Formats: sequence, C-alpha cells, structure tokens
Amino acid sequence: MIGNLVKNYKNLKAFNLLKQFIPKGFSTQKKMSLDSQIDIQPSKFMQKLINPTIFELIVPLSQKYQSINLASGFPDWETPEFLCNAVTEAFKLPEHQYAPVGGHPALIQKLCERYSKSLNRNILPQNISVGLGGSGVIYDIYTAFLNEGDELIVFEPFFEYHSKEAKLLGVNVKACSLIEPEDFENGEWQIDFKQFESLINDKTRMIVLNSPHNPTGKVFTREEYQKIADIVKKYPKVLVLADDVYETLIYDNKEFPRFVDIPGMFERTLQVFSLGKLFSCTGWRIGFCIGPEQFIKIVRATHAIICYSVHRPVQIGFAKALDEAKSKYMGTDDNYEVNIRKRFEKNRNVILEGFKNLNANLKLNKPQGGYFIVGSLKDHVGKIPRKYFFKDFENVPDGDALLGDTPFEEFEQAEVTPDVAFFKYMIIEKGVTVIPMSSFYIQDDEKNLKNIKGRYFFRIALPRKEETINSAFKKLNQTLKQN
Repeated sequence: MIGNLVKNYKNLKAFNLLKQFIPKGFSTQKKMSLDSQIDIQPSKFMQKLINPTIFELIVPLSQKYQSINLASGFPDWETPEFLCNAVTEAFKLPEHQYAPVGGHPALIQKLCERYSKSLNRNILPQNISVGLGGSGVIYDIYTAFLNEGDELIVFEPFFEYHSKEAKLLGVNVKACSLIEPEDFENGEWQIDFKQFESLINDKTRMIVLNSPHNPTGKVFTREEYQKIADIVKKYPKVLVLADDVYETLIYDNKEFPRFVDIPGMFERTLQVFSLGKLFSCTGWRIGFCIGPEQFIKIVRATHAIICYSVHRPVQIGFAKALDEAKSKYMGTDDNYEVNIRKRFEKNRNVILEGFKNLNANLKLNKPQGGYFIVGSLKDHVGKIPRKYFFKDFENVPDGDALLGDTPFEEFEQAEVTPDVAFFKYMIIEKGVTVIPMSSFYIQDDEKNLKNIKGRYFFRIALPRKEETINSAFKKLNQTLKQN
C-alpha cells in the first residue's frame, strides 16, 4: 500500500529522504490490496499528503545512526513532578467518563482566571474550548470555518501542520515571506507587507499568526500587528488564528504584544494555546483556544463531531497544576514558568556560543523567543561530501570528495538540496541531528532544486538537558572542527 502511494504521490523532499532507508527488495510497485479486485484509494486531498514528512523521519534516523537529536520539537527532560502527582490523584477520583465537550469545568475555570489576567479582559467559560493539543485545536478551527477552495495565509517559514491540516480540507494555502535578516546572526526577520497585501483578497478566509514564531523565534511587534490589522479590517470575512503556544518563552525581557491587543481584533481572532508545551508533556495532547463566544460555539460543535472530548483526568490534573505552577520551583525563588523560561534562554545562549566557537562557517540567528533556532549553512556547504547530494549516497563514485568551491546552483548532478544533504551529513558523520528547513516553505517548483526556498537553512530545538547539549558539542568539536 505505502509503496503504491509513494510511487504515485511523491512529496519530493520527504520521499527523497525516505527512499534512502527503504529496505532492499522493497518494491514500490506492489498493489494497494492483496485482493486485486479491490481498489480503495485515499481521499483526493489525502493523496497529496500521504508520504512521511521529515518530522516523522527524525527520530528513527537519529536512532539508526545513534545521533544526538537536536531537531525534534519536544523536551528530553522530565515533566514536572507536581503535574504528574496532580494527574495521579485525578485518576483516583470518580472522573473517568466523557468530559464536557468544551472542556472540564475545573480546567476551564483556571484558564479563565489565568487569561483574564494575561489578556487584560474578562474571559468567561464560553470563551474557551479545550481540544486535542494545539494542532488538534487548529484542526477544529479549520474544520469549523473553512470550505474547499477557500484561501488561508501563513507566514513562511512555518510549522508544516498550519498548512497540511488546511490542505486536508481542500483549502488553498498562500505564504507570505518572512525576510531573512541581512545580518543573519543579529538581525530580525521582517514581514514582506507588500507581498501580504497582494495575497489577501475576497477568497481569503483565514490568516495564521504565530508568535513567538516556529521556526524563526521572531516575536511579532505591536507595530507589525497594527499593520496586519489595518489590512485585515478591509476584509470582513477574514478570521485570524493566533497560534500562541510559545507565549511564555520570551527572551531578553522583550515585550510580548498579542494580536488581540489591537482594538477590534479580539472580536475576529481565535488564540490557540498548548498545556503540553507549557508543562513539557507534549504527548498528553491538551490544548485550547480562546475567542468570542459566537466563534467558540462553532469550534465546540465541530470538536464534538471530530472526537467529542479529551482526556478527563488529565484536564483535572492540569487544573490543579496551574495553581501549583505559581509556587517556587526546583529550590529557586522563581515559579515554574519563570524557571522554564530561564532554562530555555540559557540553552539558547549556550547553543549560540557553542556554534560560534566551532568556527565552522555555520551561522545561527538569535531567536527572540520560542522553542527553536534557525541556522544558515550557506558558508559551510562546500565542506559537505558530494555523496550526500545524491539519494543513493552510499554508491556515489568519489563521493567522499567535498563539494568545495562549486556553488550548489552549478552542481548539475545534485538530487537533493543543501539542507537535506547537510541533514544526512550531520546525522551520519557528525552524530548530531538538525532539521532541514526547505520543508517549512511552500515551493513554487519542487523539481527545480536550485530555487528551493529554505535550502540553506536548518533548525535546532532548544528544549534539551544540559548534558544533551554538552554531548552534542563534544561530538561537533571532535568532527566539525576537523573540517
């Protein structure tokens, strides 16, 4: 089945990565069913999305080559003990049947208290809908408000599920570019407002904002939000989805404005949050959205059809943990949120300094917030062995020779982009996993490798133990510096 779909519906980047690791003898010509009389196919939208993404390949490839995973967007440290204890206690309560569709009252109440304060407005239970993680809540919203043929605007590079969940519904996704800084290490990514104005039209039904931004770590400014709002006001049918799952991770005491701070924008915005991100338990899958009551009613009704409700005891545990998170944490004078922000910020600084000390022509952009750092390999590409620019990299004549002074755009034989070659090279030869960034862009022509957007970028994840980061730099200092 998989082979047939891979053959017919190639996603170039993901397929090229996957194909290298398909066992010998595996045929991509096999029928979808053992019974040749059966011809069951995915939906027309799923056909284009069926192949494994780069995100699904990271963990198995890291394990195969015993590479240290600095790519995946989940922590390698433990979930807070106070939260685990709260959930354990919740399991002892007679609370084991379906939770209310919009969320358990205990959790809803705590969220009302928290966000009435942080949003500086009266948040009521009817302003909140709890769902299956941040991405599940986004799917609830997409399904509730978007129709086939509608247009949605994202800012690229972007978290791929912002696009894929919409495409699953037949929505046309348009991308507005975040322009990389000229001073890559110290500059800020900028919105191309001229492009944004050209993209929004009468078919646009939703705009997705994400601050702090995945993957760039950009924190959108109040001035940028005002410009976006001024444009959005011209289109009464446009809903704004503000993905604020990294809201607590703002660095260098930077101001964190919200889109709903702009007058008139709360009334047309749904904000998405993640308790899994907040409490370092991404596998628990509890997220929620906040917005006007008339929108939340529609989101809840949609959620009821998709999966009805989410884990009841875990919601109760989170309700208790939100109170306990206000106390001093881990023997410090800081509460849990401040403690975890400082941990992320320290990791950011250690990784930035570590890469600078490698002297390997790998530049990292300093993020203002969030989970990730974006790096540029443009000045390092000549140090990558030529074989990694081929799908079957193990059988390339003279493959260990470096690309050298040959610009990638003149390397006609290349079968994958520099970011994908770098991804393989780092895993196999350097023992550290990063993620290639071309998959964070909508490509105009995937077959033209020379013009693939994001081809010189890679992403690093911040939520790692100190010993994980130290081990990664121990490997990099032993290998990259040899180049």
